[in-house]
Amino acid sequence: MKSVFNWCSSSLSLISLFIFSQFELSYCQSGIPADQLPAPVISLSSIGDTLCATPGDLGIYQWYHCGETKILGRSSCLLIETSGCYCVEGKNALGRTSETCTEFFITGTAPLFQDAIHITPNPTYGNFHIVLSHHSFLPVQWILLDFTGKEIQTGWMREKSEDLDFSDQKLGIYLIKFFSGKNDVEMKRIIIAE
Repeated sequence: MKSVFNWCSSSLSLISLFIFSQFELSYCQSGIPADQLPAPVISLSSIGDTLCATPGDLGIYQWYHCGETKILGRSSCLLIETSGCYCVEGKNALGRTSETCTEFFITGTAPLFQDAIHITPNPTYGNFHIVLSHHSFLPVQWILLDFTGKEIQTGWMREKSEDLDFSDQKLGIYLIKFFSGKNDVEMKRIIIAE
């Protein structure tokens, strides 16, 4: 049986390949042998048309349609384009895997100003240029949400073209929701990366 000290010290070289979750590090620090670590437990949440896996700090994710093998995405969140059954497999730094699946239904009709908002560059280090296709949507309120749906920041666009600075946020995937004066809604996924 591996000792915890050996696993903890020898696994430090893996950090360049995998991201250790807080769950794994707490087990490492508590003295439980590595081969007794449980597989990660993954839960899914939806934000608009995006499914997100929690915890979001596992090393590897693979999304696919239920019963199929074609990989649809490799991040903690997946933008869903059609209703159906979706699965995600998560792998921790020790190679322990877990899988969960859900039926996801896209409901409602397309918003009146769908595709009226363009965001560039995306991904970026945090400075986004937002352009509305038409000034009649003004003013537009925006809300920045993290992958769990938690409101991070809010503001208003009063011009057809504006820059938003989110460089103070952690790296990752966010959703930004736009509300026009006519209560139309559009949601966009943005990525803050290095």
